[in-house]
Amino acid sequence: MIRSNTALSRSQGILAQLGGSLTVDEQLRLLESLDERHDEVLRMIDELESRVSSLLNTWARKNAAGDPAQEQKEVSRRATIPGQNA
Repeated sequence: MIRSNTALSRSQGILAQLGGSLTVDEQLRLLESLDERHDEVLRMIDELESRVSSLLNTWARKNAAGDPAQEQKEVSRRATIPGQNA
């Protein structure tokens, strides 16, 4: 399903209004424009994927290294729980 506020949906609306009266050159220009937009969207998706991957890697490294203060709190918390083996 195509969102109603995208360039593609607007282009489809234009085509519907024109009733297929576009010349071959006009159709080609429209397709080239849509292809450029598609390439731009793919680049944006790649950039977003790269950023998310970087954030996840940073988060994983921080969690793997552990926070000494947090680890000490956890040890203290476990020591105060009755019946819990530390």
